Amino acid sequence: MRWADIATVAAVVRTGSFLAAARELGVRHSSISRRIAAIEEDVGETLFVRGRRLAATALARDIERHAADMAVAARRVDATLAERRARRAAEVVITTNDVLAVLLFRALARAEISARIRVVVSDEQRDLEPGRTDLALRPTGAPLRSWRGRRLGVLAVAVFRPRAQATDPGWVFPAGELRGRATTRWLRAVPKDGPGPIECDRILATRDACAAGLGRAVLPAFLGLDDPRLELIERVDDGIPVWLFVAGSRRAPDAVRLVADRLASALRGQRGVWA
Repeated sequence: MRWADIATVAAVVRTGSFLAAARELGVRHSSISRRIAAIEEDVGETLFVRGRRLAATALARDIERHAADMAVAARRVDATLAERRARRAAEVVITTNDVLAVLLFRALARAEISARIRVVVSDEQRDLEPGRTDLALRPTGAPLRSWRGRRLGVLAVAVFRPRAQATDPGWVFPAGELRGRATTRWLRAVPKDGPGPIECDRILATRDACAAGLGRAVLPAFLGLDDPRLELIERVDDGIPVWLFVAGSRRAPDAVRLVADRLASALRGQRGVWA
């Protein structure tokens, strides 16, 4: 049975007449009568015994009890949706990875954004679900087909070494999985057969290992240029495009679009970041 049919039966049981049910539902008395007759024809059983007084059958009373439970559930759903709308209106959720989070925080400090921002640092695909996340700062292409984005630029990449170190300990090597990612193809500038005492599976750990004197490292330029522990040796001509994506195929809320516009401007305006 459709919900409209269940609600009609429940109203007649509750009020005790077609006329009262019609008033409650805001329809004509004749519409209720025809609707009940059609429902009875559909289910193949009598729901109301017509006479001097309308009498609900056991089946009609069972339907009314289920309708009451469904109404409670519907109110809970409405409350959940209202709470979700209020929460989503109060904040904009942005997800990014740990490296680009550095850029994101710098941009947020410069952009004039009044909305409350919640940052989710994650590489997980599930964290890009529309309705769960509003914006995503990501390297290379769109994470999902439904996401719409703008290209911010290509990350500048460079080779760094520990500042004022007399000896050359070799390289800080990227772990195999890290080197093999399409989003970190610039790590191929690190020779596989070169000397070096350590291997790291995260970019930020690679930077800190380099700063500790464990070897040269290939890094996004912005991670090394502002770090007094590091010294730039040479640029690498193999950066990666960075995009700011908006969740979903539908038009984003005004608050989200405003944050996206101001954030994109602040990200593009950072010096030493883009090739």
